[in-house]
Amino acid sequence: MAEEVAFAKRRNRIRWIDISKGLAIILMVAGHSALPAPVNSWIFTFHMPLFFFLSGMNTDWSRGNLWHFFLKKSVSLGKPFIIYSALCFTVIHVFDLGQLSWARGWGDFALWFVPVLFAALIIAKAVMLINNKWAVIGFAVALAAVSATFCRFDCHLPWNLSTAPYAAFFIIAGGLLKNHTTRLRITNILIMTVMLATTFVVSLYCHLDMARNICLPLLPVTLGAFAGIFFLDSISVLIDRHCAWLSKILASVGRETFIILSFSQIIIMALNKYFTLPSPAKYLLLALILIVLKYLKDAAVTLYNSYSK
Repeated sequence: MAEEVAFAKRRNRIRWIDISKGLAIILMVAGHSALPAPVNSWIFTFHMPLFFFLSGMNTDWSRGNLWHFFLKKSVSLGKPFIIYSALCFTVIHVFDLGQLSWARGWGDFALWFVPVLFAALIIAKAVMLINNKWAVIGFAVALAAVSATFCRFDCHLPWNLSTAPYAAFFIIAGGLLKNHTTRLRITNILIMTVMLATTFVVSLYCHLDMARNICLPLLPVTLGAFAGIFFLDSISVLIDRHCAWLSKILASVGRETFIILSFSQIIIMALNKYFTLPSPAKYLLLALILIVLKYLKDAAVTLYNSYSK
């Protein structure tokens, strides 16, 4: 029965969204490597906003009240966050990979994303309960302005939560556009080129870093983020339509973003500290380790489910 439910969930997933998440998580890993500064800045322009935007598209906002939503997300995000945090914390200290300040949570480590996502989803749910589209849009813009104000006055909340209002803005945008996915499937080459050029030009003059809540100047940064979001989504649609084997691989990667986000940065740090490897070999080894971790996670989930029946 559990296998039938899992199959139904996989079947009902929107493949191009999984592909888009797969591309974004690959860009995230690349963005934390030694890429040329212009490429790195271009990736940061949109890769984290894309995750928040897609989270808004994947959320069923019509189900449950705020309390039930809070409880559901506490389990779905809290359980893996606690487990993966404990594992990463152990690895960091065993292999002496750095120091963590619990006042800041995970700081610059990629797991910062999860508490921010949780807080942003709760904020977004409260806003999405308003039965007026224009009021929702107004609140979303106000939330972006809140994070911009934090940035302007260099105000940093614990656990990177200064960026949660801006993250909620992108989640709400995804939620509002989830019923218009057909319009988001932009495959016109000229329009895609304009979106790519917009993101690249913005990245030359502005830098977005959501982990540190660097989001000013707000208007061009947000424009660049949306241009990058729609560009990558368009690429994902094209891959889904025209390249079955790549589509399958990227969709599989997109379904494992949590484990990649949790461990990729720490694995690379360990490899850099203890081995001298050329970049291709290092990232091939990273991919192999992540695949092993994925299957270990699946085995642990299966074992847990079998004992919890």
